[in-house]
Amino acid sequence: MTVKNFEKAAKALTEKGARVFFDAMSLNQGQVELVRGHNEQYDLIVWDGFGRAYVNADGSVKKEKLLGVGESMMLGKLYEVNRMEKFDVKL
Repeated sequence: MTVKNFEKAAKALTEKGARVFFDAMSLNQGQVELVRGHNEQYDLIVWDGFGRAYVNADGSVKKEKLLGVGESMMLGKLYEVNRMEKFDVKL
């Protein structure tokens, strides 16, 4: 899904009464890969590139983990998110 299509679909969510805010968007060759956002009820809402929504109701970090890539290490924050279809964005 392109950024323009994603934003258009998100506006449709607002019109249905599910107001959402985008905080960060990851792209790959002009296509949306991941979007991080929130609304008044949830501190964290994540959408995948297909517009499927996942939420973390309490917004807290569940755990930190060292993520290894070859000889490099990265400290990652992992959130537990659950599927929430009412926030899906669709064309």
